[in-house]
Amino acid sequence: MDFNYNDAQKNYQRDVTSFAQGAKKELVDLVVQLDRTAEFNRQGWQLCAEFGIQGGPIPTQYGGKGLALMTYIAGLESLGMHCRDNGLLFSIGAHVLACELPILSFGTEVQKQQWLPLLSSGEKIAAIAIAEAHGSSDAFNINTTATQSRGGYILNGKKSYITNSTLCDVALVFARVSDTANKVICLLVDRNTPGMHCEAVTDSSGLRTSPWGDIIFDDCWVDQSQQLGASGELVFMSAMEWERGCILAPLVGAMQRQLNDCITRVRTRKQGEQALSDHQAVSHRIVEMKMRADLARLQLYQFAFIKDTRRRANMEAVMTKWYLSESYLQNSMDAMQLHGGFGYSTDAGIEREVRDALGLRIASGTSDIQKNIIAKWLKL
Repeated sequence: MDFNYNDAQKNYQRDVTSFAQGAKKELVDLVVQLDRTAEFNRQGWQLCAEFGIQGGPIPTQYGGKGLALMTYIAGLESLGMHCRDNGLLFSIGAHVLACELPILSFGTEVQKQQWLPLLSSGEKIAAIAIAEAHGSSDAFNINTTATQSRGGYILNGKKSYITNSTLCDVALVFARVSDTANKVICLLVDRNTPGMHCEAVTDSSGLRTSPWGDIIFDDCWVDQSQQLGASGELVFMSAMEWERGCILAPLVGAMQRQLNDCITRVRTRKQGEQALSDHQAVSHRIVEMKMRADLARLQLYQFAFIKDTRRRANMEAVMTKWYLSESYLQNSMDAMQLHGGFGYSTDAGIEREVRDALGLRIASGTSDIQKNIIAKWLKL
């Protein structure tokens, strides 16, 4: 198993690096203000779309770049190193991985032609709507109903904590068919459909540039032709496999950036006549950051390798999401500690990464839920 990048992957990573460095104003400089005001980085979204991030893994026939997963991940890693807006990257990940790829896998040709070119170009934004406030971490504890009527379904219910909810042009909505005991379906619902409306929620602690909120359905009729796949459960499991496996890929680049910054800091800062790096407690903290970053990269590459060979990788996806989110939080806290008082200031930007990391441990299933899933796969 060789995780070294081939020439195509190296070239794409260099292209992403060049793009991100050229968009420093939108991907780095604007983040402090946008985080303070909890605004979506529309300029950053548009630039990423023009470069092709939103269409990376989508076939060219649907307006994408047709990149292999490992190549796309190489680009996301590089983007995470040079983009400080975790909220923007999280919104892009939810859009591509949890929405575009399920449409690609389960959609009819009409559905693919209808939505994928618009989503790949970034012209339209997608959201996946399954979570409900009462359901907590039980994704299929769904009260939203789909009642068959007039060649379609009437949706009633409320989805909560939905990433991209206030921006989305289309939502993948999961509902329980009202005349059956257990059947869950997924419907592609256009934002302009009568009976669907979105509401923002109160400010969050982190990921403040990634808008989230509620999507409410009040006698919202959706044509049968907009049902995605035959089984909502299968669509959701596929979406979560992609999302959990790849949505934190930019964090591998972010952790490498944190490590580089901290090494520079402890080499150049002195306590008396001695560099901070000469202290064993400091050097050991750096070593632990290095280990987490490298192991996170290997876990991510393992998932990508399995998916590129067209195999299921459910457990690997869960392990990747859990390990990357926990590692990023710990590395962010270590970075703050190594930067001392400056690290605690908003000027350093590290406290923002800590706040973002706390949210990433919860999104797409909490770390505790990920452990439960892994234990189940191990038949425990």
